[in-house]
Amino acid sequence: MPSSHAQSLAFLGATAALAVWRGGGGPERAVAALSLLTLALLLSWLRVLLGYHTAPQVGAGLALGAAGAAGWDAAGRAWAL
Repeated sequence: MPSSHAQSLAFLGATAALAVWRGGGGPERAVAALSLLTLALLLSWLRVLLGYHTAPQVGAGLALGAAGAAGWDAAGRAWAL
């Protein structure tokens, strides 16, 4: 069973990173986007360190969350923009 906490964090982190990346500005946007993704990864990994989930469960949650964010981003760009 994938970690729903990791899935939510990955969705939020990826969505925010995509928004920051497309927001314009200089090279600092890449640093900000990478920081958001790193924060989501580290917070998700806490689930393993605390013993609530195994690494594969957190990995599956991260993958599902990131895929969901990419899918919603693509759908939003195709239909809304």
